Order: sequence, then C-alpha cells, then structure tokens
Amino acid sequence: MNHRVFNILEYDKIINSLENFAKSEQGKKICRQLKPITDINVINKWQVETQEAVNWSFKKGFPPFINLPNIYSELTRVAKGATLTISELYNIKKFISISNLIINYSRENNNDFKHDSIFNYFESIDTVTSLYKRLKLCINGAKEINDEASLELVDIRLKIKSTNVNIKEVLNNIISSSSYRNMLQDNVITVKSGRYCVPVKHEYKSAFPGITHDQSASGVTFFIEPLSVLNLNNDLKDLRLREDGEIEIILKSLTQETLENKDTLNINMRILAELDFIFAKAELSINMDAVAPILNKLAYVNIKKGRHPLLNKDKVVPIDITSGQDFFMLLITGPNTGGKTVSLKLVGLFTLMAQSGLHISADQGSELAVFDNVYADIGDEQSIEQSLSTFSGHMSNIVKILSKADEFSLVLLDELGAGTDPVEGAALAVAILQYLYDKHISTFVTTHYSELKLYAISTPGVENAACEFDINNLKPTYRLLIGAPGKSNAFAISSKLGLDTSIIEKAKQMLKTDDIRFEDIITDLHLRQGKQADEEQKIERDRKEIAALRKELKIERDKLLSRKEKILLDAKIRSEEIIRKSKEEVDELVREILRKKRNNETIKSMDETRDKLRAKLKDAQASLKTSNKILISKDFKEGDKVLVNSFNQLATIISLSKNEATVQMGSIRLNIALSDLSWTDKMHKTKPDANINVRVKRKNVSNILDLRGKLVSESLDELDKYLSEACLSNLAQISIIHGKGTGALRSAIHAYLKKQTVVLEYRLGSYGEGDTGITMVKLR
Repeated sequence: MNHRVFNILEYDKIINSLENFAKSEQGKKICRQLKPITDINVINKWQVETQEAVNWSFKKGFPPFINLPNIYSELTRVAKGATLTISELYNIKKFISISNLIINYSRENNNDFKHDSIFNYFESIDTVTSLYKRLKLCINGAKEINDEASLELVDIRLKIKSTNVNIKEVLNNIISSSSYRNMLQDNVITVKSGRYCVPVKHEYKSAFPGITHDQSASGVTFFIEPLSVLNLNNDLKDLRLREDGEIEIILKSLTQETLENKDTLNINMRILAELDFIFAKAELSINMDAVAPILNKLAYVNIKKGRHPLLNKDKVVPIDITSGQDFFMLLITGPNTGGKTVSLKLVGLFTLMAQSGLHISADQGSELAVFDNVYADIGDEQSIEQSLSTFSGHMSNIVKILSKADEFSLVLLDELGAGTDPVEGAALAVAILQYLYDKHISTFVTTHYSELKLYAISTPGVENAACEFDINNLKPTYRLLIGAPGKSNAFAISSKLGLDTSIIEKAKQMLKTDDIRFEDIITDLHLRQGKQADEEQKIERDRKEIAALRKELKIERDKLLSRKEKILLDAKIRSEEIIRKSKEEVDELVREILRKKRNNETIKSMDETRDKLRAKLKDAQASLKTSNKILISKDFKEGDKVLVNSFNQLATIISLSKNEATVQMGSIRLNIALSDLSWTDKMHKTKPDANINVRVKRKNVSNILDLRGKLVSESLDELDKYLSEACLSNLAQISIIHGKGTGALRSAIHAYLKKQTVVLEYRLGSYGEGDTGITMVKLR
C-alpha cells in the first residue's frame, strides 16, 4: 500500500483516535502499527471481529483492560537468568489478576457469544493458577514480601519484632530515667546506621556510656547507642541479614516459577493485546456511529449516507457516492468550498479504513472495493525546496501516480489541470483522464473545466457529479448529485453580491454560444435532477409510512387474535366453574332429599327441597347465559363500579386506555379488556364486598416462572401477569427464576414483590433450590 497517501487522506488521524481507545500499552502499539491490507478474506475476518466486539460491548460493556501492565521486560529478564525484584513480580501478579478478570468477563452471560470468533481469543487465555496463587501468597505490594511467604520468614520476622520491643523497652527506661535526663537533648529514640540511639548533649558525650554513630549539623547533639542495647542491636542486625537472605531465596523461587510459565505468559500477553486492539476498533465504531461495509474485488463502490469521520457528526451532511457499475470514473464539479474535496477524501479514507478492519461512518449496506493501492493528488503540495510551482508540484505527483497505477488501483485527483493556462490545463486534464480510462483505472476527479464535463457526457464509463449550491442563500448544501455536472454559478453569485448588472451582461456577451448552450443544458439537468430527488424522497417517505402502518396493523391484528383466544378461554373456564358449582349444589340437595326420605320426613318438606333444586338449576342456566354474553360500553369512566364478565365479580375501574381498563377486584388489580366489562342489574342489587378474594381454579398454571435473559421492564410485565394467574389458580407458593448475573433483575423483582399485597413472604433459594438465582414466594 502507498504510505504517502495516509497523510493526504488523514488516515493517521483515524489511527490516533483508535490508539486513544486502546487501554493497554501493548494494545496501543498494535493500533499504531495498523495498516490497510489487500487480502479480502483477512479483511472480512477483521471486520467480523470488530462487529462482534461491538455486539459484546452493547450486551456486556467493555472488558477491564485498564491498568493491564506490560510484562515484556520482566519476561525478557527472566529468560536471561536474572532474579526478579519484588516490584517486577508484583507487576506479573497484577497482569495475571487482570487477565483473570477479563476471563471472568467473557464467561458471564456468554450464551449468545459462544460461536463468535473473538470468544476463542478469550478461551485461549490461561489462568496460570499455580503461579498466581504463589504470587498472591508471597507478594503484598510493589515493595513488600508477605510474612507467610515462608515458614523461615515468619520465624525471623517474629524475632525481629520481639527484639525491637526489647530494645525500645530498654531505651524507654533510659530516656525516662532521672540519671540521664539532663544528658539527653530530647526524650526520643532515633535510628542511625540501622542501630537504635538516643540524642545526647555534646557536653555529656564522654560521660554517657555508649558508642557514637552520628552528630547533628550544629554539633550540639551526638547520637549514641547505649551499651545496654549493644547486644540487642547486634542481634537485630543479624536478624535483618537473615531476613534479606530469606527474601532472596523466595524471590529466586518465584522467579523460577515465572520462568516455567514464561511461554504461557507471553501468549497471554499477545492475546490480551489483540483483544484490547479489537475492542478499541469497536469503541471507535460506536463513537462514529459506524457500520461494517460490504467488501468486493470488483472495483464497485456504493457509499450510502457517508459522513467524513473527522468532521462534526452532528453538522456534517451525509452524501451518497457510487462507482464501478455503470461507470468507473466520476468527475465532481461545483463551486469552491462546496464539498468536492471532502467527497474525494471520503472515498479514499473509507477505503483505507475498511481495508484495515475498521468500520465506516455510513449507513448499512454500504459497499467498498478492495484495491491493491490508493493514489491521491489533493491540496497544495508544491515543494519549496525543489522550487516547484503549484502546477509543477501537482504534475510531479501525477507523473508518479500514472507510472504506478493499474486496474487494481484507486486514483483520486483534486482540481486536475489547475494552476496553469486554462486552455492548456483543460487539454492536459482530458488527456490524463483518457490515459486512466484506457487502463480502466477507478478514478475520482474534481474539476472546474467545462471540457472535462463534456468529456464525461460523451464518454461511456465516465459520469458527472455536482456539489449542490443554494444560489438564493449563496451557500453550498454539500449534497452530491450524481448524473449531472455542476455549475460555477459565477454570474449568479456576482449578481447576488451586488456586482453592476451592466458588467455581468457584458461578461455574458463575451461567452461563446456553445458555452451558453452548455450552461443552459446543465441548468435544465439540475432542475430535473432536483425534481427527481424530491420525488425519490417522497417515495421513500411513503414507503416508510406504509411499512409503519403494516407493522401497526399486524400488532393490532395479533392483539385481536390474542384477545379473542383469551375471551374464548375465559368463557370456557367460567362455564366449567358454573357447571362444577351447580353440580356440587345439586348433589348436596339430592343427598338432602335421600336423607329426608330415610327419616320419613313429610312430603311438604321434600317438595320444598325439590323447589330449591329447581331454583338452583334455573340460576345455573341464567349464569351460563350471562357468562357467554359480552356487553361493550364506551361510556365507562374511572371510579365506575362494573361487572367483570370473566369472573362474574364486581370491580372498580382504576384507569382506562384505548381497549383496556385497569380494575381493582378485591385484593387483586388486573388489566381487563373493555369487552369483558358490562352494566347489569346485579350491580345495582349487590353491594361490593371490599374483602372479596377472587380465585378461580385455572388449568395448567405452572408454579415456576423463568425470567432469565429478559430485560427488567419486560420481566416485570410478565411477572405482573403471572402473579395474577397464580393467585386466581389458588397456588400457595411459586418460584421465580431470575439467574445470578449482576443482580439487577433480582433486585427489581424483590422491589416489585415487596409492594404486592397478595405476597405473604419471599426469600432467595437455598442450596439445592437454585441459590441466589431463584426467589421462592408464598402467596396469601
């Protein structure tokens, strides 16, 4: 790949942004070294990895790469036979600890990602368990070895502590003694040259029994080790030497274990660096609102709503650019600062980014070609050192491009032929285009020359494009219109700016008839293209509106079908319940008749019982008739007392929506379809019972609800519905499976249960029931 083009197309700035998203030193290094490649299979693999990392990030957040240390120097020193220091071993401990956090990140809630290619990266990281346990036991910080690192070290440090206590006890007796009070400068204990001393006034230096180790800068104080602690200080020094020796033995042992795991640690370091790099690409993609492009080897480019990634994404105007199907050479014309150069750079930069495995800031379905090389001559690149003019500088670059470019190259030329005599410049520009055309090289060119516009009109495989300009506001719209050449709009702009009309008319008279006719043709094309663009936008809006209506219609249809099934099911349940109750009452009356017959009771008494039986049968028939009759009223309002046909019970309307009402029925609050509510005479005759507890036995209601993998809002809606069903089914205890995870779903469920009057108590599952992944609920 031609590296000179990276700076021209600002690819280096994209790489800088990518590097900023990497968290580790190793990951940043891979980002800095990223270059476009030409193997489409490898590029597609990179693109898939980037997209997978985006998916992981949305679902699980980013892996904890922050503060991951670089242990390359430590492993290099180990390989050379050096003994690692405490701080170096602490670095390795920290590296393994963060590695294991990243492993845990990959294994939590990973059911959706087990087939991803980057899942294999995570699975290839070794936990290095044995070495990590030893380092955790021995290394406390960057400068400290734990006492428990060895039995010998425990013993030595206990003796050091005991000796320190003995020394301080003797010295405290000295500084508090009346015999030495006048001799001491201060009643303090100090350490000089690793030995405990007391500060003695210079005039008592000879009188104080001990060994002098230091004196103050002023000479008035001498730091003397009393003879009474001489042996204890000697013991302490010996213990310190033994401690250093034991620590050296521990460090050598840990270094040896590190050496045995050197290859594993090296592999872990490379894998983690690669993962950090992949997730940096994902974070860049998310930051740019980017997508994975479709790649081809057919020199076909189709960018949909492309936005230059280095421009403010809230202000940049998206553009559509295509090439490679009906034409392979595109000439972009239009006024200065109208977006021509940005369009040119967009194509080149997107190509470099895509071939580096990076997503592009465009809409889904955008396609890019994989080119062997990208060449560009953009901007004022004249060489002062070579004393070249602007034209000479550009021509020098173009000569190099023409000598290297082939049919597998992408060529970008800005203001071709500018900087010299317009007639000669235009002729030269046409000749250069013809050379590129003959070699069938994908080319994007910006120009002001009318000759090039005519060349594009008359040459198959070459197309014009225009950067749109709003003549009324004297501002470019930055939209790219493919299919018609752009106008310079010099006369119109000059007129808007106040140039005398006579001057403009004089200028128009100087134009050739062919030039005038050509400009008229361009104007007509722009008008037609503008109308076509407006029509296409209207068609697109209509298409989206139709799609939305279809979706809404399908939702409504599904709701109606669901409501119909519910009504039929409820009617069946009501009928079965009425029949069951009636049968029980009839059986009881029959038993009463038989009992009275056995007791020889009067015929009048038996007739009374038969009358009761007939009345019960009549009531049952009326109930069945009512249960299957659906009355709809549009005059319900909040606070109304209504009959819920499904349960044949009274309720109060709490709130109303388009097709449903929320009602309070005893201790239960339910969402009921308006079609299931009615006015009846029963309402006016029956006084509602505030303590009514409606529980109708229903079929096939499980005592287990599984909410794993669902969103909190979705889970609470489902739980609300299920709890009502459980209460109506007389279930005494239910189990709610929510999984362990982060605990967010569990907390939301517990908060919901706490507010429900039908819940008697709830608790987390015990061992064997599901532990913290399940909640057991008792109902009233």
